[in-house]
Amino acid sequence: MRRSGENKTGNAAKEAGGKPVENKGRERRRQAGSGGVQQRLALPAGLSDNAEYEFRYAIDYGARLQILYEQDWDYVNSSGEKLDRKDESVHKVHTGSNPDGSPQFQYLLRKPREFYLSDRKEIQAKIDENMNQIKLDAEAPTGTRYKTDANIRMG
Repeated sequence: MRRSGENKTGNAAKEAGGKPVENKGRERRRQAGSGGVQQRLALPAGLSDNAEYEFRYAIDYGARLQILYEQDWDYVNSSGEKLDRKDESVHKVHTGSNPDGSPQFQYLLRKPREFYLSDRKEIQAKIDENMNQIKLDAEAPTGTRYKTDANIRMG
């Protein structure tokens, strides 16, 4: 086992001038407290406080963009004006490579805020329904939650 300040050969690590390197401890590549949350692309200036539309970036992978388009998300330029996807001024950002080596882009999209809020309410209602069901299951007496026709009881 290596001691602090030693290299792979067991000798003390040295700088170019021959002085021993002081061990400052290990440094993390990710910021402490990030919790694994990935960073998002920042919206162009002036779009984040728009009262009429909700803006987001979406990755061009598989049918993702088509699905979002069918859910009322429209392609826009960097100033938030609605455009056709094939328009050259559609705002996109190169964010990596697809498995086949082709470039991968994220496109800026917008959706009317009233549609966005309505969709969020529907999603939240489903979450609330699931949470209420979990709560009811947790409050049920032991042995009554899961029953089968074979008289096998679980829980």
